[in-house]
Parts: sequence; structure tokens; C-alpha cells
Amino acid sequence: MRVDELLPAPPRGADMASEFEDQGYLLLSCSELLTQELAALWRAGEAFFALPAARKLANTLPEDDGYHASGREYSARPDRPDLAESFWARLIHEEVTARLADPEARRLHRAALAACAEFERLLAPVTEALARHYARPWSPELAFACDRASHLQLNRYEPSRQGRELLTDAHEDGLYLTLLSADAPDLEVRAPDGAWRPVQPRPGELLVMPGEIFSLLCGYRVRPLYHRVRNHPEVRCRTSVMYFANPNPRPGFRPWIANPTNVGVDIIARAVRNPTRYGLPPIPTAAASA
Repeated sequence: MRVDELLPAPPRGADMASEFEDQGYLLLSCSELLTQELAALWRAGEAFFALPAARKLANTLPEDDGYHASGREYSARPDRPDLAESFWARLIHEEVTARLADPEARRLHRAALAACAEFERLLAPVTEALARHYARPWSPELAFACDRASHLQLNRYEPSRQGRELLTDAHEDGLYLTLLSADAPDLEVRAPDGAWRPVQPRPGELLVMPGEIFSLLCGYRVRPLYHRVRNHPEVRCRTSVMYFANPNPRPGFRPWIANPTNVGVDIIARAVRNPTRYGLPPIPTAAASA
């Protein structure tokens, strides 16, 4: 069986756009291979996060792949950091696996890179379908790839040990799309009517959340989805995986819909610097070589 036969057919662009515009997010089915890779990622993450704190800290690399202790990243204010430890991986950093200090970290990095590749395989037809729906006229370069400017983040929360009502404050991710799966129902999203509602993808599903870059691409037909993580103290541990997707930098990049909301906006430059809003570095300049 060919790999592409294991991929579910993506919804039509019009159907996906309608869900984004009406409810603010999209639910997608995982491919069979992505389901397998996420299971392997979960197992490797459980083994890594069980290490003592000093061992985990030894697996932080200058490229930002590897371990991130709680306290650096924030959603609204630097004095209210997100209450999660995390592990990062980027496809542009495949060569750094061997530099991680512990075998548990190396196994987790390899599992994360494999999941990244499957996220990209799932994302490509989604981007093309959305671009074909929104862009008039359509041209192939509007269906960009994301493999050089995106990263995977595996987050681990311990709600029962925290006193804050929100483990992660309300924010939008400032990027193209966030693809998310979690093992506990703590995520809330702000619906178009302004109400906060819990959303929990079922097993085999991904929650797809649009960020500012998606909004700029579609001329704000879809607004960025604000979301937060509520503390449920009865939950001992919560793990989530997010693929933070951004368009690969390239000359001549343009939106699907040009209108007053994006006139004069360098969308790629905005995507590159948006992580600094959350205490993180810009997207690596190595992505520009794609």
C-alpha cells in the first residue's frame, strides 16, 4: 500500500472555510501514519518527562530544540508564564538529535521529527484546498509548504500542583495554523459570539486553530482563534502536542485575498517575528534558505 493511500481525503476548501468562519476552528481526522507517530511520541514523551529536572535541563540546545522548562514562554504577560514544561523539534534541525545528552531525549526528538513529517503530509492538501477556495485567481504558488518554518511542541502540565485558575492565559498563536491533540479536556476557545467553550478533540482527531497569519492570508475572512488552558485540579497530568505551522519564507509571497486588512503587510516578516510576542526567539533564519 502506498503512503498516500493511508491519508484521509481532506475536506473541500469551501467546507473547511465555512467551519473556520462559523465556529472559529476545524476538526480534522488524523492519517493512520500520523496516529501511529503520535502514539510513539506520547510514549517517548512520558519516558523523557519522568527524568529528574537536572537531566531534562541537560537536553536544551542553542537551536531551541529539546527541553524548555516552565517559566520562559508566556501568552499575555511575562509575569504570568505558561505553566507547562515542553520539548521542541524542528524539521530543519534533524541533525541535532545526536547532540542531546540523554537517550530518552534522543528518542523523543526522533519521534517528534517523525510526527512533524506526518503533520506536513496532512497539512499540504489542506493548505492547497484552502488556497484554491479563497484565492481569485488561483495559482500554484499560493499553496505554500511549511516544513522549513514550523515546529512541534510537546507540552506537559501538572494541574494538581498549580494554584492558578488558568495554566495558559488567553492568546492567539500569531501563526498560520496550530494542529493540536491533547489527552485531557482543559482547552477552551473563544467562539465567534465571544463565549468561552471547552473543546476536546476525540482520539484520532486534530483541532486546527487559525492564527494571525491565516487571517492575513484570507483578508480576515477568518479571525485568529483565541484560546486558553483552564486548570482542572483533579487532573494530575495533561499532555498536549501542537504543530505550529508557518509558511516557508520565499520571495514574492502574497496573500490569498488582498484587501485593506493586509495592504502593505509583509506576511512572512510578521510570521518570523511573532514568536517574540510570547518570550520566544524569531523563527530561525535558516528557514530563509528553503
